[in-house]
Amino acid sequence: MKEDSSEIHSLEPKYFFGLTIGLSNNCLFLNDEKLIYHASGVIVIHDYSNNSQEFVYLNEPQKVITTMDINNNKNILAVAEKGKKPSISLYDLDKFKHIRQLTIPYESKANSFIKIKFSYDDVYVAALSGEPDYIMYYYNWRQSKVESHLQVVTSANAAGPVSDMALNPVNSGLCCFVGKGLFRSMAMGELVWKQYGFHKANKFNFTTVCWLNSERVLAGTVDGRIFLIENGELKSVYNIQTLSEFDLNVTGPNPLQVRPLSEGRDMKIQYFTPVRNGLMFVVNGYQVYYYKMKANRQSIVFQVPRDGERQVNVGEGGGDSDGNSNGDVDGNTDDGDGDDGRGSDAINTLSVSPKNKKLVCVTGTSRLYWSSTEGKFGMMDVELEPFGETLHRGGVFGLSVSDWKPIFMTCGKVDRTVKLWNYMRRTLILSQHYDEDVHDVSLHPTGSYAVVAFRDRVVFNVIYDSVALKPRREFPTANCHLVRFSLSGHMFAVINDLVVDVYCSVTFDKRFTLSGHKNTITDLVWANNDWKLVSCDVDAQICIFNLYTNEHVIDIKFRNKSFVSLAASNNMKQIYTAAPDGRIRELYHRTVIRDKDLDHGPLNTITLSRSDLMLFIACQYGVILSLALPIKSQVKYKEFCIHNKTISKMRLTINDSTLITCSVDGSIGIWYVKNAKGKITHATPKFSDDILVSSNYLKNKVETVSILNLRLLELEKKSENDIVHLEKSHERQLREIKTQHFMKMELVKQKKNGMYALHVSDRMCLEDKITELKKKQETNMQILKENYEEQLKYEDEKYVKTEKDIFNINNDLKRQTEIILTSHEINMQELVKKFKDDLKKEEDIFQRFKDELSKEMNLYEIEIDEFDFQGDWEVYGLFNNIVPEYQKLSRKIKKAQKEVNVLKVKIKTAKKEEEDLKFLIDKFDEDVKKMIINEKMLDEKIEVMEKTMQECNAIIQGKDKWMDNEKLNMKDVEKQILVLRFNKEEQIKVIDPLKMKLNDLKAFKDSMSFYAFEIGNSMKHIHLECGILKQKIKSKRRELKQIVGEINVRETFIKTIKLEVYYIYKGVDNDVNLRDSIRSLHLKFTNINWSEVTKSNDLLRQRQFLERAVANLERRKATAVERQNPLQFNIIEENQSLLLVVNKLRKEAKTNQSKYKELQCLIKEKNHRSASVENANSEEESFRSLNKNLED
Repeated sequence: MKEDSSEIHSLEPKYFFGLTIGLSNNCLFLNDEKLIYHASGVIVIHDYSNNSQEFVYLNEPQKVITTMDINNNKNILAVAEKGKKPSISLYDLDKFKHIRQLTIPYESKANSFIKIKFSYDDVYVAALSGEPDYIMYYYNWRQSKVESHLQVVTSANAAGPVSDMALNPVNSGLCCFVGKGLFRSMAMGELVWKQYGFHKANKFNFTTVCWLNSERVLAGTVDGRIFLIENGELKSVYNIQTLSEFDLNVTGPNPLQVRPLSEGRDMKIQYFTPVRNGLMFVVNGYQVYYYKMKANRQSIVFQVPRDGERQVNVGEGGGDSDGNSNGDVDGNTDDGDGDDGRGSDAINTLSVSPKNKKLVCVTGTSRLYWSSTEGKFGMMDVELEPFGETLHRGGVFGLSVSDWKPIFMTCGKVDRTVKLWNYMRRTLILSQHYDEDVHDVSLHPTGSYAVVAFRDRVVFNVIYDSVALKPRREFPTANCHLVRFSLSGHMFAVINDLVVDVYCSVTFDKRFTLSGHKNTITDLVWANNDWKLVSCDVDAQICIFNLYTNEHVIDIKFRNKSFVSLAASNNMKQIYTAAPDGRIRELYHRTVIRDKDLDHGPLNTITLSRSDLMLFIACQYGVILSLALPIKSQVKYKEFCIHNKTISKMRLTINDSTLITCSVDGSIGIWYVKNAKGKITHATPKFSDDILVSSNYLKNKVETVSILNLRLLELEKKSENDIVHLEKSHERQLREIKTQHFMKMELVKQKKNGMYALHVSDRMCLEDKITELKKKQETNMQILKENYEEQLKYEDEKYVKTEKDIFNINNDLKRQTEIILTSHEINMQELVKKFKDDLKKEEDIFQRFKDELSKEMNLYEIEIDEFDFQGDWEVYGLFNNIVPEYQKLSRKIKKAQKEVNVLKVKIKTAKKEEEDLKFLIDKFDEDVKKMIINEKMLDEKIEVMEKTMQECNAIIQGKDKWMDNEKLNMKDVEKQILVLRFNKEEQIKVIDPLKMKLNDLKAFKDSMSFYAFEIGNSMKHIHLECGILKQKIKSKRRELKQIVGEINVRETFIKTIKLEVYYIYKGVDNDVNLRDSIRSLHLKFTNINWSEVTKSNDLLRQRQFLERAVANLERRKATAVERQNPLQFNIIEENQSLLLVVNKLRKEAKTNQSKYKELQCLIKEKNHRSASVENANSEEESFRSLNKNLED
């Protein structure tokens, strides 16, 4: 039941993080400060000057949007919706409401529009349908009718798909279509559209088109060429790879001869956008070219940063990661070439502000990039800047909200990122990328810590200055997909397969291990006091754990059901569950008190406010229901929709004023919660940036500080004493060193004198040897000079002889070559003469042969005519003989062909094996190269290690010197050890008498153990008596249950009495009916057997017997306490527990008596009402007697 009740709270969307991709023209300028784009289930009007948003709610948010356009007055938005019959919805941007819907009035096979355009005068809307029709419908949108339509792709044309459409900026009767092998300029006639001008485009693949003015059209191709058509004639073709200046007045003689460069680069041109005095378009998906048509015609290139430039891994600290692909892939792209080879970062939409000051483009990763066009000149490369926040790519699977700060954290499983957001400022604070899938995240209430769940581990992180997540501790898990901090933050729960592990947030110890589920756990909820935990699983099993007693308190199971999410009240008595069957269930003390079908398909998640007054449920297609509490027989709720995909997570802030929702398409919504009067439920609190600390934590810190101060004082005293001892030992060492130095200096002086005398004698000997060596060297030099001159003369004579020999050889060679050349010329002349003579002879022979052939041919023709007649008869006879042989041969040929095919297959497999072997060889060569590089790296490491070894040797030498000094100190220590040994001997003398005392104590202990044995025997007898008493108590409990059943019977009896009295009261006016009813009632209750009333007397007797038994036990207990040892207090505690059980039974009996008296009062009140009837006085006395008996 959908109802706007005064008790139901409402939601108002405040901000929406999201952007849908997969549709063309998804970003439009409303003015120079506002952007319009489609996100999930709404149209967002984003004012980036103050970071605020307004929303236009779609008429059917679940439908897929393929394209949209805004009129020239900027007040009407046209949105194309996909369906069996595609439609166009028109929205008024001033009033934010839906005003008209345009549909196809004819039968069509297309299910979507790929392009829609407003005419220059805002009177008409041109809509181009998709495959296989490709029909342009020309709507008069104010009258909601089709003025005309045009089949763009005809069977005769046989062209490819249509990729773009453009309307003339001055004349609404002119338009242009382009595609693969398609270029059509159309003009509106009296009734139909007619083609004119250039149309021979079979060899070209056009991707985009636009009108520069009323006469000129520009069209771009996949291979980087731009075609200029003026008044329907092809004027020029430009190549973007060689185009430095874009001047439309410069045209070539043969435009079709312009060819693209033979490079493997992607130069696809897309999204022609004419601007004031210029042109913008996209090249290769990542660059925006801007050409100015007047002053400086050179290009300005705006580039989109690639993925690798933006991603930052965990090792590098925090960073920014990719955006998300949260769009609907079902929508058609804006170009006909579906597989263009671009990456996910390629530009999908290009838009320019009305004053041409800003440029905005949308990429395939759902990111907006922008740049200013002012102050940019030709031949510049400008990098586009990100606009807005980076979103999740592939959906949000984890959400957690801080209680002390206005922040929340999300995680994406597909893009492997964790993001921290500020929902008050609506900004992204932190984004961190991981190398593995992130399954869930939980934020500490203080906002300073976070737990991130991976598949096989959980990481406890510290949020370091809102810059990065620094890991503090890791915990191993298995199949972890949920993690939750408690409300105080002292503990956190982790899913470890089918078990819930609870850890301490301070010591990181595992406090509890909770088991009870047999299938995947889907949700966890903590109690306000942190001592209870509620969980549910896929098999619709709900487990409530008491952490104070470490018990599995309650286990609730539903057959053939499944629970996805749950919410619990503050007192943990009421539990609400969400299930895929679309029903909400309210549980109260293990019983289902409400089970309602909301008629909104499967339920995805549920959340309950801290005040237990608001309940929000996420349904199919992103619908949020706000329910009135308590849930009544007719469910009252309000619907809110801003998402159009499944809502995966939903959380309320601590003051219940803000709701945060996340969807599987990566979008995030921030809602304000309002009451029935339209006001926010709570004022926005002042969040603190400081971390609060508990009193126990402060006490522990103060105690540790005092202990550390005492320890400091002790250490200072010790250090002072050590310093005094060290100074004394240092003085002694100095004295010893000085005496030793003086002795060594004298020895050094003596050695110095002896060494000086030896040095003088050695010097004299060396001088004598040097003089002798000089003389020998002079004689040797003279002998060498003489030998050198003789060898020079001998070598000169040899050189002269060789020159003469070479000259003679050259002369001989020249003579021989001249003789050979003359002989060769003579031979050639003779050969030429012989060749000419032979040619003449051959020509004569050839002519004779021709004449003979002509004669023979005439004879052959005559013979052929004769043989033709005979040949026909012979062929006919041979045909009958040859056919069976031919069939046999054909069969053999077929077998041979099969064998050949088998051999071909074998050859192909052999070739594949050869290719595999070549690949393995290449891989082996690469591995060898890598091994060589690794060996070089190891050699470098070895050199570094050798250097470190040398440093270590130097350190070892220093340590050796230090050890020598320590040995001197050890001598002093040995003296102290002697003193300690003397003290030890004195202590041994004191210990001997103490050992004597110990022996006496042992003997006393043996005697006491014997006494304890006797007491144990007496205790066994007491245990037997206690067992007998327990059996008696069990029998009494059974009897009490029987008594309770009898009381229930009597309660039903009283209810029947009430009904009979009620019927009598109705017949007071009719005397006859009143008498008959009183007689029948008297007959009913006079035949009752009241023998069971005597059982209450037996209960009183049994109670008195039990009280006497308890008194006897207390007496025995008092006597046993005087005799027994303190070790026997366990039995006393058991007896006390038995007394508590008896007291509970007494209380239950009292409550039953009070209920019985209340029933009596009710009967008395109804009896007083019927006292006005005179004939019923006798019957009232009988009822009073019955009440007295019941009281007894």
